[in-house]
Amino acid sequence: MSNPIVVGTDTVTSRDYPVASGEGVLEAGRLLKLDSGKLKACNTGDTPHSILLEDIDATSADAECFYLNRGVVAEDEVDYGDGSADEFREALRAVGIILQMPR
Repeated sequence: MSNPIVVGTDTVTSRDYPVASGEGVLEAGRLLKLDSGKLKACNTGDTPHSILLEDIDATSADAECFYLNRGVVAEDEVDYGDGSADEFREALRAVGIILQMPR
C-alpha cells in the first residue's frame, strides 16, 4: 500500500473496526482511538489505537476504512488533533507505531 504517511516496509493495516457515525469528515493521517468497538478521532488524554490511511466521511453513518495499527510513519504526516507528536510518541510506540522525524 503506497501512502505518504507510511515510511516503513513492515506495516500492518486493518479494517476490523469502522469509524463511528458522527465523527464527520476525517482525512488520511488522523490519529484514532478505539471506543466501544468503533474508531474515533484521538485527542489529548486519549489512548491512541491507529492512524487513518484514507479520507472518509463518517458524518451520518459508520465508515469502513483502512487504518495502520503497526509500522513506521512520517511524524509530520500525522494529524494529532489537539495534541502533538511529542505528546503521543511513547503511547504510539506502545501499540507498535513508530514516528519517524522529518529529515
